[in-house]
Amino acid sequence: MQKKFSCSADEYILITWQGKKIPCCSKKNSLSEMKHYFYYPEFEHEIEVEAHVKTIECAYQCDTCLIDDAFNQKLDCRHYISGEMSDKKFLENYKKKIMWNVEKKKVLIVSNRCYGNNADVFIERELQPKEWEREAVMEIIKNERKAIILQQPSAGKLLERYGIDLQKLKEEYYESEKRIILKNLPTIRGDALAEFVDDLARTHRVEGKEGVIKKLKGREMNVKEKAIAYAFLHTLGAKGEEWKYGKMEREFGKHLAAHVEKLLQAEGDEYEMLLRGLVKEIG
Repeated sequence: MQKKFSCSADEYILITWQGKKIPCCSKKNSLSEMKHYFYYPEFEHEIEVEAHVKTIECAYQCDTCLIDDAFNQKLDCRHYISGEMSDKKFLENYKKKIMWNVEKKKVLIVSNRCYGNNADVFIERELQPKEWEREAVMEIIKNERKAIILQQPSAGKLLERYGIDLQKLKEEYYESEKRIILKNLPTIRGDALAEFVDDLARTHRVEGKEGVIKKLKGREMNVKEKAIAYAFLHTLGAKGEEWKYGKMEREFGKHLAAHVEKLLQAEGDEYEMLLRGLVKEIG
């Protein structure tokens, strides 16, 4: 009987009878199948049934296991012993019961790895959120009263589960960062040349050299604007753009570069004074 019904799967029902241990994992009810082979009225009263399933593994050593009691519950074998369900169905129901109890706890689980309620370790090891995702992820974990269970390690998947629009979140984050970066710069109103210089200076503070190059790419510019553009590119050490500028624009741009360098470091009233001075220098 041991050879006929025994299985080597990771998940199985262990039936013990008269010292014999038989692991079963059939699509049928192995217990009912066994009873077909012999008549022994006391058989189902003498057996012991255990369920061995793979559910949650510890990924972090907590001081106290918050889900320990979810695993240590009495196994209800009545429907299985009566032949009402298969081995597989019994194991599936048992796993569901365990997870139903786990879901009530405030624990953090991904790919069946449990981190208890240690949010910092869970976030850094598993979610690794992008800078614009981090605050929203931490807010969810802080306020959730039940288990957070993910099938794969992804901050984005967690946020989507809670109905957060990732694109909107990203845009709002960078708008907020932009306001912080530019908070000490005054509003520049004046002619188009002053606004052009201001736009390039602000773009550099927010997006760096690549942002300035992107801003200038494909833009139609007059001679003065091209001199200013080259002054920024020369100051920032941007290579490969020289061919777009004539000799006079490059020479004038190099002359203006010293003014641009100071402007990129200035804030408040000094920023506006230097910007106005740069525009005046252009004439």
